[in-house]
Amino acid sequence: MNELKVGDRLWIPCEVKPGPFSNERLARIQLPPGEWVGFVDEIHLKNPVPAGETWVLARVTDFVGSEVIIFIQGEALNNSQVRVSQDVVKEAADHVSVEA
Repeated sequence: MNELKVGDRLWIPCEVKPGPFSNERLARIQLPPGEWVGFVDEIHLKNPVPAGETWVLARVTDFVGSEVIIFIQGEALNNSQVRVSQDVVKEAADHVSVEA
């Protein structure tokens, strides 16, 4: 995996369930130190399945030491920005792809 930089777009693995609208899903992402839960438009899913496992689009917004801050495309129930170790993203390299 190439080194991450601000502006990179990532596909982050998630689990989705139907949302309140036909084009929306309730997404759950497990990333240390916790989880992200929110509503995501199906256009931000790599495979817009109605339920099950897929990937949600995220963008690298900043770096703080050895951590990367990513913005997850969607309406979060907690926080749209997630601060996670760069190592965690690199460990998930089989499931995360970088797009310019």
